[in-house]
Amino acid sequence: MIAAGNPTAPQAPEAVAALELDEANPDALFHLGEAARRKGDATSAGLYWQRLLDQLPPGSDERAWLQKRIDGLPKGE
Repeated sequence: MIAAGNPTAPQAPEAVAALELDEANPDALFHLGEAARRKGDATSAGLYWQRLLDQLPPGSDERAWLQKRIDGLPKGE
C-alpha cells in the first residue's frame, strides 16, 4: 500500500476504527496522515506519518518515500 502510494484505499473513518483497535496499525497511520494532509493539517499529517516511519525498516524504499512526503509538508502550521 505504501509503496504503491495509494492514498485512496480505506477512508478516514475506517482508519480511525483500525487505529482505535491497534494504535500502531500502519495502514491506519498512513491514511489518517493522508486525510489530514488533504485537509491542510500538516502538523497532524506529520505526527501520523512519523509514527508510521518509526515502524519502517531503515534503508527501505517505503521509508525513503514516506520521509519525502513528511519533508514536503508545509512547515509552521
